[in-house]
Order: sequence, then structure tokens, then C-alpha cells
Amino acid sequence: MDIHEGFLLNLYNYLLGVEDINNNIIKKHIRKLDQLGEFSVNASVLARLNHCTDSDVSHIFESITTASRNWILPIAKCATIRDTYHLYVDRPFTYKLVVSCVIKNGRGYGTCNLSLKQPLSVCTDLINENVSTMSLSELRAILIKSVIDRLLSFSHSSASNSNTVDINITCKAKKGTPKGIVCAPVLSRESNELKAVDLYNKRTIDMRLMAEHKYGLRVTSNSGWRDIFRKLGEAAVTIEILQIKPNRPVICNFNDFSSSCSKGASFILYNCARLATLLKEFQRKVELKSYPELPDLDKIDFSVLTQPEEWELAYGYLLQFPTIINNCIKDIWECSIRIHNLCQHLSAMCSVFSVYYQRVRILTEPRNHLFPFLHARIYLIRCIETVLHNGLYILGIEPVSQ
Repeated sequence: MDIHEGFLLNLYNYLLGVEDINNNIIKKHIRKLDQLGEFSVNASVLARLNHCTDSDVSHIFESITTASRNWILPIAKCATIRDTYHLYVDRPFTYKLVVSCVIKNGRGYGTCNLSLKQPLSVCTDLINENVSTMSLSELRAILIKSVIDRLLSFSHSSASNSNTVDINITCKAKKGTPKGIVCAPVLSRESNELKAVDLYNKRTIDMRLMAEHKYGLRVTSNSGWRDIFRKLGEAAVTIEILQIKPNRPVICNFNDFSSSCSKGASFILYNCARLATLLKEFQRKVELKSYPELPDLDKIDFSVLTQPEEWELAYGYLLQFPTIINNCIKDIWECSIRIHNLCQHLSAMCSVFSVYYQRVRILTEPRNHLFPFLHARIYLIRCIETVLHNGLYILGIEPVSQ
């Protein structure tokens, strides 16, 4: 059980006496957390569900900060806005717990426990695995299969039965085939005769042009750059296809990269490079003795992290990453997957980080009174990079460092 799910169980048990956390009785906020808190509950609704008076509800919330001291995450404050109670999680405590968990687990952070009726084997009925002749729809099925394979290997799964069941990934439903996931087609506005290799080649060129024109990168013709842009092109295609629900068609704007979904890949990888550059520059300044060594985690004061983006990154994206991974794969037995949620999570995290990067100077002047801010932020940056790398690994995308 991850931290976020464990906390929700604590909260639902306390307020409703139930363990069903998949309902909207308690509202979960992801924006404006400073004003709204992380959760809110309508007092009248709670009184009706618990068959109690408004006075009883008031007493429940007056006692919640004390009661939550034994929870996974404590509640620091409860505020009333009109007829609604708003709950605010203890931020310094949560920062330290989340950062500690990410640092400790590293490449394994996000691993979930998956309960299966029987062991699963993911297969495909596609014979053609030649990118030069493979259709875009066939490519979609193969990409989805590879992500499911990585999700299953990334998860701790247990099965009550030893007989293996095949889950077939296909782009056409056929009678007599094993239970499976039928992928909707990938359609091009220009031509339905396009092959996977055509899209890979086009996106490789698009990524190079974007690097030159948008980011001002000076690109040479050596093999190193060709390899980099080949990988970026592959990443663009992967995101473009996987960020759409499997049962919905992907509409590919082959010749219009500016309006294509694949531009999201360049944004994610650009911020991936930003993170790597920040950490390299910090280490360089440590080696030059401009900065002191990064202290141990237990010596970090996370109360200095007061910027709204810092909390949104830690609470909304680092803390909830294991939940996202679990939601991607938990209904695989019913042939339902949510890989698109992972793509959206990584993209949204990069959007918040990009705003933060442009608004806050992370690598401060080398002054003693600024080092507590620097060190807390470096730990946060390390965790963002870890979560981003883990998410990209599951999608089959290699992180970039420049």
C-alpha cells in the first residue's frame, strides 16, 4: 500500500467508517492547495451519511488534527468555508516522508502490489514486427504490449491460481482468440497508407527542427546528434500514441508537428534535461567548494519550501505516482488499462516544474543563509528526476541529459 492510499484509508475510516476510497464524498484537490487544502467535505452531506447532527460533525473535525497524529500523514489544520470543511496536510512532515521514500526506493519507486486471479501472459497476434512495413495501428498494439510487460515486471504481483491466462493485444477483434485488449486504429489526416517507419522518420526531423528553432540548439551532422534525435523521434511517437485511451482512435497530424500531440514528448524530455543540468551544476559547484556537500536527509528543514509549485510537485505528483502506476494496470484482468494516465501525469508534472523553474532561482548565491533553501530544493529536484525517469522507463523512453 502506498502512502497516498494509506492516508485515504485513514481519512475515510475516520470520517465515514468505510474503506471504499473510490468515491467523491471527500473531494480531493489538485490545484489551489494553499487556499482549498488537499481535501474538503460538505458538512451537510457528512451529517446525512453518518446519521448525526451538525454539532456532531463539528466535533469530528475539531478532533481530526489530534486523531490524525497516528495516521500515515497528519492533518495540520482544518478550516471552514461556508458549509464545507477543508483539510490541510502537515507539509514539512509529508515532504520528508515522500522524499525519504523516493530516495530509498530509487528506480523501484512507484512499484505497486498487484492482486491477480491467475498469472498473466501478455501476447499479440501480430506477425509483422518490421517497422518498415508495419502499420501505425500495429505499432500501437506493440507499444501497448511492451508497456504492459514493463508494468507487470515493475509490480509485485500475486495470484491465487497457478494456471496462466493469456491477454491478447490486437488491433482487430477476432473470434476464437484469447481474451484481450482491442486497440482502436491510428489514423492519419494525410494518408492511411503511412507506415510506422514514416512517422518515426518524420518525428525525428521534427524534433531536430524544434531543437534548432525553439531551443536554439546548434546541431551538427555527426553520428552522436543523429542518434540523439532518433531517440527523441521514437519518444515523440511513443507519447503521441500512448497518451490516448487504447479504445479511442489516435488522429495523427503527420505534417503539422505544431498541432500534434507529439510535441508533448519534446516538452517532457526538455524538462528531463533541465533536471539533469540542475543537478550536474549543483555537483560542479560542490566540487568547486562554492556549495557545501548535500547534508543527510534527516538534517534538511523542509519547512523552508513554501512556494506553491513545490508543494504541488511533492504532493500531487511525487506522492501520488505509485497510485498512478497502480491505476494503469490494476484492471488488466478485465482487459482495461490506463497507460494514458501515466503520460498525462508526467506531462502535468513537467508543466508545474517548468513554471517553478522559471519563477524560482533554485541554484542560489553561495551564502550561508540560503543553503537551507538550496538543499531542500535539491532533494526535491532529485525526487522529481527519479519519478520522471521511472515513468519514462515504463513507457520505454530513454531519459535525456542534454
